[in-house]
Amino acid sequence: MVTDWKFFLVEHGVDPDYGFLLTPFPEVSLSSYFAPWDQAALHLPEWIENGSVAEEAGKLPFKDPGRISSKGEMERAMLVLSFLGSAIVHTSADASPLIPRNISVPWRYIATRLGRPPVLSHASAVLANWKRTGNMGVVSLGNIEPLVTFTRTEDEKWFYMVTVEIESQAAEAIAAVALALEYTTTRNSENILQQLKVVRNAVRMMTTTLKRMKEKCDPSVFYSGIRPFLSSFKDVRYDLGGRTVTESWHGGSAAQSAVLQFLDAGMGIEHTEPKSSAYMKEMLNYMPPQHATIVRKLKQGSPLKDYCSSESTLQFFYDKAVETIHDFRTEHFKIAHEYIIAQAKAEEGVIGTGGTELSSFLKSMRDDTKKKVTKLITLFTLKQHPNLFMANPYINVMKNSFLLQI
Repeated sequence: MVTDWKFFLVEHGVDPDYGFLLTPFPEVSLSSYFAPWDQAALHLPEWIENGSVAEEAGKLPFKDPGRISSKGEMERAMLVLSFLGSAIVHTSADASPLIPRNISVPWRYIATRLGRPPVLSHASAVLANWKRTGNMGVVSLGNIEPLVTFTRTEDEKWFYMVTVEIESQAAEAIAAVALALEYTTTRNSENILQQLKVVRNAVRMMTTTLKRMKEKCDPSVFYSGIRPFLSSFKDVRYDLGGRTVTESWHGGSAAQSAVLQFLDAGMGIEHTEPKSSAYMKEMLNYMPPQHATIVRKLKQGSPLKDYCSSESTLQFFYDKAVETIHDFRTEHFKIAHEYIIAQAKAEEGVIGTGGTELSSFLKSMRDDTKKKVTKLITLFTLKQHPNLFMANPYINVMKNSFLLQI
């Protein structure tokens, strides 16, 4: 059982100021030995535009990934090779695209060392793909830019950087949930209340930032020019020299961020729809292992919701915090609808970049969040006003139903 959640988070790579973003700040280049990889990342947009990705990538010299000297350089290499690999796959006309040995071998070696699959995931595309444009200042829009892109368009840059700012803003909510969990052990209700306010305000900021997506990222540009490179791998062949392995992986997805899974687990928000819950569990395998460990540990049980249900004031602020998470998910659903579902026009069962049936998945996640507020309000009412059951048989049935679900 974790009693010092602040220490546990730091111990597992979560920065108090930057949350799950890669810290120290991501490396902007590799050592001179790996310079061809950096040059490939620089020229990738031109190779995509003229249709020569596979040809140019195939010319790159083989580099020994065992010569990588630090965790930061390993993340940089993973970022570059993930973009190269994704570009090779998603510009190929082959039903089973082949990633050449000079990319496959080092990429899979590094992916194994980092504990993630050899595919472009949220951890590389967002968490390790940013730098500050100024020497000082917070990680915020206007002060950050991506390190690698497929198109070099402002639309693509903005898409990544909006997500980076959200990850940075989430740091306050993460720290507040951790503190609130600790305060339940000392039964410090006043401090828990203050942390619930912090959660509410931080998630509100995250939602405000998400609403800015359309400022510089056009839905049609995203759908036709960016989204394809973030899509899943299906029957992709990795040349390992003398043999090939064929694998399929989910593409980059917001579900691969630990932020909402952490907030869900910490706040006691459960997702019971089988397909959605199974997908979220699978996405843990695409996170940095330390982040996944945090989520799994927290999912073993959080005392926060039960503690808050025993006091009316805490219950009120708990509900307000959960409502902001619901609002964030509602905004995310709107973005997904405008950027993917509406763009697909008449297509049904639209598949997200991570491989889910997007509309049903996001609705399920949003609605489960809203249900948590309703359930807790109802349970609190039942506890405080038990005589209502005698006067209304329908409420009595509701009581039994809700108590079974909580």
